[in-house]
Amino acid sequence: MKKKVLKLLVITTAIVLMTALPTMAYYNPPAPSEKPNSTIKIYGETNAKKRWDYWWEPFYPDSFPKDVVFFNPAYFPDAGMSANSTDIDEKVYLKMWYEPAGKYWGDRKTHYYKTINLEYIYTFIDSQDKKPIYLTPGNSWFYFPTKENESQTGLGEWQQVKLASVDSEVSISSYGKTTQGIIRIQEGVLLSSGESEQFLDHEVTFLGTDISGNYAIVQICYTGNYQHADPACKVQILHKGDTYFVKRHNELFSSPRHPDATWYIQFVFKTQTHDGLFIIGKELAHSDTFYVNGVRYDVTAIEVLDTNGDASADAFKYIALRTKLPKGSGEVMDESVVSTQRITTVSVNETLPVLPPFNKVHDVIDDVNVPLWVPLKNIHKFPEGDPNGVPGKEYFPGAEKFVTMQCPPYQWLKYFAAVPLGAQPITESDSWDYYGPWVPPWCNVSNLTWWLDNEMTLTWPSNKTPNVEWNTDNWVAFDVSDRIVSDIPPLVIYYISESVDWRLTTNLLEKLEQADSTEYWGKFDIMSYPDMYTEFVLPPQKDSAFGFRSDQVDYTITMPGDYLIKTSLLSPNNDEWQAETNGARGGELDNVTFWFDEENKPILRISNNSGDVVSIAGSNDGVDIYVNANPFDYTDNVTVRIYGDLQMAAKQVWSKPDEVFNPTAIRKDSITFDPAIIRWDNMSADSTDAY
Repeated sequence: MKKKVLKLLVITTAIVLMTALPTMAYYNPPAPSEKPNSTIKIYGETNAKKRWDYWWEPFYPDSFPKDVVFFNPAYFPDAGMSANSTDIDEKVYLKMWYEPAGKYWGDRKTHYYKTINLEYIYTFIDSQDKKPIYLTPGNSWFYFPTKENESQTGLGEWQQVKLASVDSEVSISSYGKTTQGIIRIQEGVLLSSGESEQFLDHEVTFLGTDISGNYAIVQICYTGNYQHADPACKVQILHKGDTYFVKRHNELFSSPRHPDATWYIQFVFKTQTHDGLFIIGKELAHSDTFYVNGVRYDVTAIEVLDTNGDASADAFKYIALRTKLPKGSGEVMDESVVSTQRITTVSVNETLPVLPPFNKVHDVIDDVNVPLWVPLKNIHKFPEGDPNGVPGKEYFPGAEKFVTMQCPPYQWLKYFAAVPLGAQPITESDSWDYYGPWVPPWCNVSNLTWWLDNEMTLTWPSNKTPNVEWNTDNWVAFDVSDRIVSDIPPLVIYYISESVDWRLTTNLLEKLEQADSTEYWGKFDIMSYPDMYTEFVLPPQKDSAFGFRSDQVDYTITMPGDYLIKTSLLSPNNDEWQAETNGARGGELDNVTFWFDEENKPILRISNNSGDVVSIAGSNDGVDIYVNANPFDYTDNVTVRIYGDLQMAAKQVWSKPDEVFNPTAIRKDSITFDPAIIRWDNMSADSTDAY
C-alpha cells in the first residue's frame, strides 16, 4: 500500500490532526500543435551561476548572461499555512532559460548537456496585506513539492511541511541576511503496517515494531531514479526518539552529510493499534543537489535572516530550486554528485515537467505589463491622444510606455487627467487641475526627460509641483490583491523541432584593411551561433482586467503580456526606473527586454460598463523584434525593423580609413548593400584599366 490513511503534524509528543486540504485538478494537456500561433526562440551560450550569492539575484533579469523568460508568479492562498501563527499565502516565482552546454556541477564529475533550466522561488506573503513575510521555526508551515505523480517525471505533488529548524551558524552578510542558509523541513506521518510514505528522494515503508514499541522496523528506498529503478532498498531498525540521516543506498548516520545524507527519519512512538508515528524530513542547504524520479534539483539559494541583531540566522525567507532538463530522448548519466545516477531528458513536443502549483489549475499574480495609470478625460484617445493635435501637448506618439511607467510626464498626465490605478484619489475629471498631478514620492521629476516617438522630448514644468501625498500601498503596482488572476490551467510548455538559422552565419567581403603601409581588401566573417537556441511554445494566459471610475461611469482596462523576455541583445541606453522603495535594488538593465503574449490582441483596451470598447490601441499581431512576416505564408511581404537612437548617432565624419567599410563603426542598426560596379570605357587609375 502506498497511501497513508492519516497525516499528523508533530510538535514534541502532541498530535494535531490536519484539516482537509483543497484539491487542485490536473488535466491532460492537448497534443502540441504542428503550427502554434507563435513561438519564442530563447538563445543561450554562457551558463548561469551555479548558485546565487546575493539575495536579489534570482529575481533580477540581469542576473542571467543570456536570454531568460520570466513567468507571472503563482499564488496559493492560505490553506492552513502560517508564519509563527500568522496566516500566510505562498507566492512562487518561475523563470526559464536555455544552456547549449549546460554544466552539471558536482564533486565527482562534470557533465555537459543541452539543457532547459526551470527555476522556482518559493516565497511567502502575509494573508492580509500581501506583504513579504519570513518564517521562524517551531510553528511555521508552508507548501513544498515532496512527492511524485503519475502524469510527469520528477516531483509532481506538494504538501504542507513544517519548518523544523534554521541553522544559526551560517554567516550573515549585508542587510542581515544571506542566501547561504540551511533549513530543515519535515512532516509527521502515521503509518499502519505495510503502508508507505515518500518525502522527496526517499520512501519509507512501515513493517512493524517490537512488542513494547522501543524500536520500529522499516524499509527505506531511494526514489531518485526514474520510476524508482535500482531502488537499493534496505530494511532498517529505528530506535524510538533517535533521528537517522540516510544516504542514497539507505545507510544510516547520526548527523547530516551534505549533499548526500540529508534525508532523515525519526520513530516517535507506537499507538495502541500498533501503528507507527514517524517524523520524516530533509535538511536543505545552499548548493545541495538531489534527485527525484529521474529529475535533478539544485538548491540555488536559501535566504535566511537575522531578525534580532545577534548575527545569527533565526528566520527563513525563501528557497530557490532549479530543475535541469537535458534535451534529447531517454536517459543520460549524471554522476556529478552520486554514482550511477540517471536523469530523464525532454524531447521535441514533450511537455516539460513543472513543479507545483504550476502543474495544476492555479492562480497567478499579474506582474508583467500592468497598467499603472488610467484616464479621467479624453478616454477614447488614450494613450496617444489626438494625432491632429499639438505634439507634446495633445498628441503623444509611443505613449503606451507611459501607461506602465512609474513616473510619466506632466503633459501626458494633464491631457488625460490621469490618476494612479487602484489608488484613485479622485473620480471627477474637472478636479484634476486642482488636486493633480500625482506621482510616487520617489520620482525626482525635475531631473527626468521623456522621449516621444516623433523625436520630441518632454520635461517637467518647473512651476508644476507633483502631488506625492497619496497611499502608494493601494496602487496596483504594489497591491498584490488587485492583480490576482484565478483558475489558470496547468502550464504546458514544450519546444519544437529546430534547425540552424543560416542567416546568422555570413560574411562581408571587400572590407578595407591596412597592414603597415599596405592596403588590402579583408573579409569580415560573422558567426552569431545560430543553433544555440531552443524554440518554445508558451501557452496563452488570462489577462488582468482592472476597473476604474471616471465622471460617474465605470470602465475596465486590459493589457496583454503573459511573459517577460530578457534577451542578450545589448541596449546600453535603455530608459528604466527602479523604485527605491519596498527594498528594490538600484542598477541598470542593458538588454533588450519585452513582454510576450502568445495570442494576437490589442496592446491596450478600455471598455465601459456596458461592454462597449471605448479605446483600443495597437496590436501585437505578427510583430517580431526585427524580421516581420507570416510564418505560415511565405508569399506575404517581409519587413525588417532598423533601430536608431537620438543619442547614439553615427559619426559626422569618419576618422579612420576602414570605418567607412565597417558595419561595427555604426553604433546602432545598419543595412549593408552589395556594392554597385560601374563599367565605363576609358576608365583608368594611373593608366591602369579600372571599374
